[in-house]
Amino acid sequence: MRRWIATFLLFLSCVAHAGSDSLTRVYNFQQYGVTDGKALSEGTITSIARDKTGFVWIGTISGLNRFDGNEFKHYDTSKADRYNLNEDFISDLIVDKSGVLWVATKKNVYKYLQHLDSFEPILDGVQQINNAVSSANGIYVSTSNNVLFFPFDGKVQKYNIPEDKAQVDYLLLSTKKDSEVYASFFDGDAFTVDNDGNFRKIDWLPKERVTSFSSAENLGYVIGTPSGVYLANQHTKSYIRINGTPQVSSVIYSELDSSFFLASESGIFSLPIKEGYDANSLKVKKISDKPASILKVDDEGNLWAGTYGHGIARLSNKREYLQTYKVDKSSNLNNQVWAIAEHNGSIWVGNNSSIVHELSADMKLLSSLDTGINGPKSLASVDDALLVGGQGGLRSIRQGYVSDLVLDLTVTSLSKFRGQVLVGSLSEGAFGFDASSNTFLPPIIDDINEPILASQMMEKITFIATQSGLYAYKSDELGRWQRHGKLLDGTIVTTLVSIEGALVVGTVNKGLYKVDTESLETEKLLTNLSDSLSIYSAKSLDGSIYLATNNGIIVVGGSDLNLIEMFSVSDGSQKDFNGMAAGVGKGHVYFGGAEGITRVRSSNFRNKHNDLNPIITSIKVFNSEYLNDDGVPVSPSSVESITLKYSDYPFSFGFSSLNMESSETLSYEYRLSGFSEEWIPVENKFRYATFTNIPAGNYRFEVRVNSVLTSNSGSYTYLDVNITPPWWLSAFAKTLYSLLALSVVLLWYKELQRRKQVQQRIAQSEERLKLSLWGSGDEMWDWDIEAGKIYRSNMWGALDFAAGQKGQTEEQRNIHPDDVSRVNRLLMQHFKGESDHFEATYRVKGNRDNWVWILDRAKIVERDANDKPTRMTGTIKDINQIKESEERLSLFARALTNISEGMFILDENLTFIELNKACVSITGQSRESFIGNPLNFPEYPASYTHDIVSILNNQGRWSGEVDYRHSSGKIIKLELTLDRLDELDSRECFYVGVFSDITHRKVAESELRRLTNNDMLTGLPNRSYLHVSIDKLLRLEVPFCLILFDLDNFKRVNDSLGHEAGDTLLCNIANRLAARLPHEATLHRIGGDEFAVVYEGRQALSMSTNLSRALLESFEQPFTVKDQELLIDSSVGIANYPEDDQDRQALIRKAELAMYHAKSQGGQRYQFYNEGLNKAAISRMNMESLIRQALKENWFEVYYQPKVDTHSEQIIGAEALVRLVHPEKGCISPAQFIPLAEESSLIIEIGEVVLRQACFAAQTWREAGLFNGRIAVNLSSKQFMLPDLGPRIASILNVTQLPAKHLELELTEGTVIQNPDEAIQTMGELQKLGISLALDDFGTGYSSLSYLRQYPLDTLKIDKSFIDDLNRTRSGKMMVSSIVTIAKNLDLHVVAEGVEEKEQAKTLSELRCDCIQGYLYSKPLPEAEFERLLLREQGAIKPLRQKTV
Repeated sequence: MRRWIATFLLFLSCVAHAGSDSLTRVYNFQQYGVTDGKALSEGTITSIARDKTGFVWIGTISGLNRFDGNEFKHYDTSKADRYNLNEDFISDLIVDKSGVLWVATKKNVYKYLQHLDSFEPILDGVQQINNAVSSANGIYVSTSNNVLFFPFDGKVQKYNIPEDKAQVDYLLLSTKKDSEVYASFFDGDAFTVDNDGNFRKIDWLPKERVTSFSSAENLGYVIGTPSGVYLANQHTKSYIRINGTPQVSSVIYSELDSSFFLASESGIFSLPIKEGYDANSLKVKKISDKPASILKVDDEGNLWAGTYGHGIARLSNKREYLQTYKVDKSSNLNNQVWAIAEHNGSIWVGNNSSIVHELSADMKLLSSLDTGINGPKSLASVDDALLVGGQGGLRSIRQGYVSDLVLDLTVTSLSKFRGQVLVGSLSEGAFGFDASSNTFLPPIIDDINEPILASQMMEKITFIATQSGLYAYKSDELGRWQRHGKLLDGTIVTTLVSIEGALVVGTVNKGLYKVDTESLETEKLLTNLSDSLSIYSAKSLDGSIYLATNNGIIVVGGSDLNLIEMFSVSDGSQKDFNGMAAGVGKGHVYFGGAEGITRVRSSNFRNKHNDLNPIITSIKVFNSEYLNDDGVPVSPSSVESITLKYSDYPFSFGFSSLNMESSETLSYEYRLSGFSEEWIPVENKFRYATFTNIPAGNYRFEVRVNSVLTSNSGSYTYLDVNITPPWWLSAFAKTLYSLLALSVVLLWYKELQRRKQVQQRIAQSEERLKLSLWGSGDEMWDWDIEAGKIYRSNMWGALDFAAGQKGQTEEQRNIHPDDVSRVNRLLMQHFKGESDHFEATYRVKGNRDNWVWILDRAKIVERDANDKPTRMTGTIKDINQIKESEERLSLFARALTNISEGMFILDENLTFIELNKACVSITGQSRESFIGNPLNFPEYPASYTHDIVSILNNQGRWSGEVDYRHSSGKIIKLELTLDRLDELDSRECFYVGVFSDITHRKVAESELRRLTNNDMLTGLPNRSYLHVSIDKLLRLEVPFCLILFDLDNFKRVNDSLGHEAGDTLLCNIANRLAARLPHEATLHRIGGDEFAVVYEGRQALSMSTNLSRALLESFEQPFTVKDQELLIDSSVGIANYPEDDQDRQALIRKAELAMYHAKSQGGQRYQFYNEGLNKAAISRMNMESLIRQALKENWFEVYYQPKVDTHSEQIIGAEALVRLVHPEKGCISPAQFIPLAEESSLIIEIGEVVLRQACFAAQTWREAGLFNGRIAVNLSSKQFMLPDLGPRIASILNVTQLPAKHLELELTEGTVIQNPDEAIQTMGELQKLGISLALDDFGTGYSSLSYLRQYPLDTLKIDKSFIDDLNRTRSGKMMVSSIVTIAKNLDLHVVAEGVEEKEQAKTLSELRCDCIQGYLYSKPLPEAEFERLLLREQGAIKPLRQKTV
């Protein structure tokens, strides 16, 4: 009984509080005050409205204000001339159903004219206006003595109030649906007012003066009076007073909150109310201490509050998704939330105290428990336990009970994965935890000595977040966690969230990353946000990830993890969050911080991020408002273009976005298109663009608003701007300039025409002379000898002679130095009269600084009285091309004479008329022996020459190689080409011959051909020649047989006698075969010890057998090499064309396949190709490929067959047998792949895989106490012959930690009998390692008792074939008895294989056989099934060992 009392008292001490009180919700109003230059005109607000464009209009006692989300624009009486608003006191603001803004002042009603940004007064002479309301049909205005009605489709109507009433105090609108208007009077009476002006008294409302009023569908009216607040129901015609309410000045209903909000001088209150409410349970809750005068809910759901002296405040519409609650009303310190977890349907919260609180889904406090852990802590729900970790260690909570401390260490993080818990500590690493027994497991990760801030366990990898980066760990083959890498080195990593194939990582001051869990590659996310973004905690819900950051709460989602939503402080988020303080439950994400707990509801989020609503708010010139051409101000939002003078600068544009719900996510850019196409970013607070000195022209001012929450380029608005030029650049001025320019051009043209006529007459006479000179190709010159001037008519433009050049000496400068003396001599001869005229060819300097050949002809035309020449005229002619042609012809003639090839020219009768020097030197004949003699070829008949001439006449060319007898008598080889040349202007023709001596080249080609096509050792045709021969036969379609053969065991000759002996043997074989084969057969050596024979002709198919037999008979006689006789065998393969194939490569391949098949049949035989061989080869290739893939993909599995003691019938060992388990084909029999693996040496790799797996398994069973015998592994002959076999096996034993005495290697008789001496040495080395050796399948092979005695064996295995005959025949039993007796005499352990019957086991026991293996006890089993067999033998099932994760 005392025990139950103690338990009850402990429960009472743990429960600090239990009840259903709701947590206090925190409302964050964004304040727009009167403290800066962009503020309201006055701080006391009388009315608020938001128009369809998005502007917020605020009425004050000192004027009207318009708010665009950034700054306020003032409309007051100081600007009455501009805006036509003549009063400052604004009583009401109304936006009707068409979007028109109405302003009610104390004396008038104004209609806003948006296109002019001004107001139009509606009334005249009204004494006082109390208030105004808008109904479905129009606007009602209460005045001092009547009610005015402004219908939307008619004229203003005036309704007189009842005679016994002084004036209407307040007009009320029932609901948006009913649009019924109530009139309240100072004495408390209330009336309804219809569209006809009829007043009907209402008896069921409280008889008090109304100060505020609001209504909601199906909920009734909330009425504010001087004495308090009433809730009236129009359906039941009743009302109740709500206790504890202050005197309110404004009431408004919010569908978003399902609450009425009340404004009073003591603050702002909420009245939650729903259909079917209990009137007695209604309570108002204070949500703000700000004194408020007016409340308004806009179409977006924002709650606007007008205050007394503090401007306006906005409660964001995002409160629909996000709410913040205080955890502890009494202590701000205990509002610090460190941990959150969902457990058994409740939300558990750990704050700064030792208490953890249990909350319901609607944030009501259900219970509180004292954990004894103060300060920061972590929470995790595992099965039926809630784990609490912190500086005081780790505790668990079950059914309201808190356990004692499990371990005295500081817990910094808790994470779980599929029921496992990973506990992160301050400096001791990470531990596993068993929640069912409240005990720690050994450290899983112990190489981290810094605080673990978070961890994430996944399928194959675990991530650890620390102050210095992110660590990745993977499990090795033994189940131990090994460090796999470190990411984000030097970065504080705070939170981890697992998504498909990746990990989302939050950091401090470095932002958000995504890590690929396979490659560990990192990708930076949210690059459009601040680079110093800090993320404190994160959780995923419904495909999105919620992040608590220094910028509020951020939501990302989608395949690229793009930004979806942001919640700032103004949206209700906390300023400071705590790391690891995050949880998920009931469709919400919870975050803890310094101000309590913030809850975010999972949603698609309804905010219009794409509707950024940009607008141009102002146009200013010289800092004054822009006026149009008529001098009238315009509204920037209602015009599409403006016109400015070139001198109107600076001019500026104001702009903003009216999407105030997303203002903190927006950025602005502008450009003046046509002037600059570059977008210019601006700061969010300074939304202006100013321009100066813009040239005249048409431009477009464009504004773009971007949001980090959208992927598009942003919303866009524009205004066309036309800047007119100055007067001197106007169209009129340009027309005048054009006329003046045209007049000047006409005058100039007229003068030009006059001069042109004069010049034309002069040019005509000159042209006649020029045409004459041009026709002759000459140039004229006239030399005034006395004046020393030369006049030229330079038509060529190729000579650099200056007109009017002085003196003979000056002219000589243009003459080539080599020609000067000759020109002077000829000139002086003419001056002296020794020649009738002057004529010379010489070179002169051209205008391109080149020398030009000219022909100069002249004559003295005037002499003085002394017969001295005074004038000389003449012409010059450019003969440069003629001279160059002459030089080229001379050069070509010298080249032909001196080239190394012989060249000659024949006339039309083929008679030699010219030849060069090489022709004489090559032939050794004299020039005279050729000239005049006809072309002939003495070494050929006369018809040969006639054929060449015929080809020349028909084709114009002949080329070929001819033999010619040198003068020395030696025959030389000439390469000769003859061409026919026909004269264009006659029927004559010539022949040109060119030849060269190619004797040496032909000798070299012959030698090269011999080396290319013949084997250097045997002199036989080689593989290349074989290919050419086969290709030729295939091309000519000649039937033939291809016989391929090689020498069996030729390698042994090279290894034993040396390569020189091997070469001698190959030569002997080549000589013998060449001598015995018919001449129609060609023998080839195609490489190494491979030969080929090709026999062509129609008898090829029938001859192939005879040839093959002849080849094999040639090998029956021994060959003598180094005084030793060698007997060599050969394997022959045959393929026939066209029967087997018609492709050279295919024929060779098929002959090889046949040869390999003959070799596999024992050699010294021949084999024709058939399709079965091809299928076998393909099957062999596929199986070899499958083995290689199985090694790569780990498809080989080891099965185990137990060995049972014949007396105790206990398992004392096992044999490891390999199986290939294909994922699609299933288990493949060893008989299918083992023989091929042994041929291709793949058996070595397979053997190592089996040995390693078997040793690992045996050691595991040993450690678990299940197995203490020997594991037997078969060793192939190729493994046994490895020179490093001992070190290989020792290495595997070292890795697996299996003692050598527990390993037994089984060898076949064929393996050890091949080289007994080396086998004994290798077996001795293995025994030195402590390994047991067994001789497998004894009696089926060589079974030499002499060798059996020499081999260091431990075990002898009797083959199954003997066991099968054990009880069938007497001789079978005697045979087994003899084997057992021999083994016992040699002190060997005896194992009988293939035991399947009880009688066999009984007989073997009688014969003193030690051990039995076979299906009688068990077939070969996979590792897991063999393990269960061991467990059953012990009689209990227990775990093998504790494996670290």
